Amino acid sequence: VDPATSDFNTKWLKMKRHHPDAVLCYSTGRSLELFEDLVKVQRERTRDAFEHGPLLAPDVIITADGTTIHWRQDDGALLHDFEWERILASNWDVAAVREIFRKSAIVRENGVDLEKYFARKEKFRMSVVIEGEAPAKQAVDEIQAAIDAHNGGSIDAEVFICTHTSGGSQEKPQFWLVATPISGGKGNALDYVRRRVGADPSRTLAAGDSGNDAPM
Repeated sequence: VDPATSDFNTKWLKMKRHHPDAVLCYSTGRSLELFEDLVKVQRERTRDAFEHGPLLAPDVIITADGTTIHWRQDDGALLHDFEWERILASNWDVAAVREIFRKSAIVRENGVDLEKYFARKEKFRMSVVIEGEAPAKQAVDEIQAAIDAHNGGSIDAEVFICTHTSGGSQEKPQFWLVATPISGGKGNALDYVRRRVGADPSRTLAAGDSGNDAPM
């Protein structure tokens, strides 16, 4: 993908000269730490091979499936968006959602490295890896129903799956099973950023390659 990245970067920098207020935003299912690790590896691999190959530093970075937003400052530092967290906190209980995942028979039977994912302490996301497309789809329905029924419907969550490209096989593909606040997700996070920077929808372009990108 690096030649395409280099081509995009070249076009973006050319456009930026004519439209200096243009905003570049990356949105990823990775945590911020994993995204920064990816950037380091990508830069090492491409900086001597492709002109303009390394990923450009974004103006905004949306991470963890739309549950965390950081804004890049003039000095390069990343500013955490706590206003976005306040929006996500309404009608959300990550401990209860984590327990629902733990109790799911489908998750227990088809999950991969479950204890590693249960140990993660993200405030606004619960996610595990499920092996097999059919079990993953069944788990979505089961988990969503359990969350909706919890404590009289006190949690507003969206449960979804997307491709897990780092593992599995053609015979047994792996999928991320994810639950976030219903106000979160990549689509809502991107729209929040768009409104914050005053970008009209007709002048906003989004691109992605997996199920969690569809809401954008």
